[in-house]
Amino acid sequence: MTTNDQIADLIQKTFGAGRVRLPGPKVNYHEVTSVEEITPLKAMELIAACWERYESGRNFYPTKIEKIKRYAEAMQNGEWEYRPDGDPICITDGLVTGGRHRLHAVLLSNKTIKANVKRKTTKEN
Repeated sequence: MTTNDQIADLIQKTFGAGRVRLPGPKVNYHEVTSVEEITPLKAMELIAACWERYESGRNFYPTKIEKIKRYAEAMQNGEWEYRPDGDPICITDGLVTGGRHRLHAVLLSNKTIKANVKRKTTKEN
């Protein structure tokens, strides 16, 4: 049987260098969802927590600058709308795992937005 390490090596050799994520053991989380005001200060705190954990910023580079600019422009023009069914900003064990482009847009626009926030913490076994 092929191991995860062998699969990762094969993918990297075939497609080039980079990080490969493979399925691992299921992790149980405790989830709390809320609606919060995301201020520029709060956005910076969430972003800074990721940089503190990973000094290189690994996993937290904003990958779509045009998307951030578009979001920020909508926020500045008062066109950004809160949607109760919208994707939440996800924070897992204190680190942002979803919504980083919105957080960067809050910083760029210097505006506060209302957003769904899902906070997940690892359950102790």
